[in-house]
Amino acid sequence: MYLRAAVTLTALTLLGSAAAADPPGQQPSHSPPELATTRQADRILQDVWRQEHVTPTARCEDGVFLRRVSLDLIGRVPTLAEWRRFEADPDRAGLVAALVESQEFAEFWSHALVTQWYGRQRIPGADREVLRLWLRDALEQRLPYDRIATALIVAEGGSATNGPVNLLLRHGEQAGAKLSRVFLGVRLDCAQCHDHPFDRWTQDDYQRMQRFFAGVRVSPISEGNLRLSNAEPRGGADREPTPRFLTGASPRSMRWRDEFALFAVSSKPFARTFANRVWYHFLGRGIVDPIDDFGAHNPPVSGELLELLATSARSSRFDLRAMCRVICATEAYQASSATDNPLGERGRLFAVRTVKPLTVEQHLRSLEAVAGQALPRPAREELRGALLGEALDEDQSRLWEHRESDQALLTRLTLPTNALQGSPAMEARVSPQSDQSLDILFARMLCRRPTDAERAVCGQWPLAEVAAALLHSHEFCLNH
Repeated sequence: MYLRAAVTLTALTLLGSAAAADPPGQQPSHSPPELATTRQADRILQDVWRQEHVTPTARCEDGVFLRRVSLDLIGRVPTLAEWRRFEADPDRAGLVAALVESQEFAEFWSHALVTQWYGRQRIPGADREVLRLWLRDALEQRLPYDRIATALIVAEGGSATNGPVNLLLRHGEQAGAKLSRVFLGVRLDCAQCHDHPFDRWTQDDYQRMQRFFAGVRVSPISEGNLRLSNAEPRGGADREPTPRFLTGASPRSMRWRDEFALFAVSSKPFARTFANRVWYHFLGRGIVDPIDDFGAHNPPVSGELLELLATSARSSRFDLRAMCRVICATEAYQASSATDNPLGERGRLFAVRTVKPLTVEQHLRSLEAVAGQALPRPAREELRGALLGEALDEDQSRLWEHRESDQALLTRLTLPTNALQGSPAMEARVSPQSDQSLDILFARMLCRRPTDAERAVCGQWPLAEVAAALLHSHEFCLNH
């Protein structure tokens, strides 16, 4: 039950248990090309800020950076041991280098990317978790992003054992349009019924791109297991129209999906979309935003910055970890979120940190990091359902803009509080408090020490109630 999970979490907090990860070994830091790209990105944005008469916020504090980059790279807040280690040696580049090499990196990024590509729905015949586990293994093996994209586009086999197959099964007849959004940043589905209202894409462009997947055949293997295979596509003057690339060229063979994959990953839009998607993950807003709507109607904040990162992506052979190191070292990423108007011009120009809500996975893993142990599976699933709420959008491509109904939101926010009321941990009286116990509590949950004002207020309450308040605070539930 959710109640037991919450009680266990608070009790462990009061007892001061912590997950003390082993100190990271020496990890490769930024290479000279990565450093050069980071510095050039900083110069480009400084020029943009100067031209737009915008003043960026100061660099964030070390504790804020530790929490921020841990959430963005491995999907959880730091443990007390990790906070103490970084406080003693606040090497930001070294921290990033260690996190991207950790096992948790692939686990978290597989959740983040699959959520954007697939969504969270249960689709008959498609298995989201098989896809995610395949992507996790691919990231652990350092498979480049272009090869991941190729595997997803040309996938064949059974849905129970072949992860990439499930993305095509998920989107069915719309696979061509969806993969064009994911990997090329173009919204061809807006031209499904008529020419695109804001871009140059026509209804014929949409239909011709969809034809690349016309040879896909789906057949049952067993219950819940479907086979996706290639059949001889019907094309030619007397049959269905042949596919056509967005450049106007036509495929040279009948292996249409293979040619589409080669066209996609070799194109400049693919590199730009990859760089823009990773930038969006860290900054909360794309250089082109929305991230899947490239076009003359939606210009980038800085075309020069976008081309710089796209060139870096090609040079690194689409190494996701390398792109993470580049972006995490920029001044834009390290900027403070403290501002009166985060949604104004400074936010659009990356002169202030965009505050992002935690995803379901980040929230769950952060609660476990605070507790110092994994929650029991039933409690975890109940908590996952409470955190997910009632989503209003089937499309989860904009990971940081989850929307839900007001009623579902209120239910989700009050459920943890109601569950904690009356529990033994909430009724416990820990008095008098010591400054050390309060320091540990704040460090474990917020990666900082309490202010003098917070000490005065928190000292009037049992430690369990302070813990519950911190768990429900904006500072814990947001990535800032």
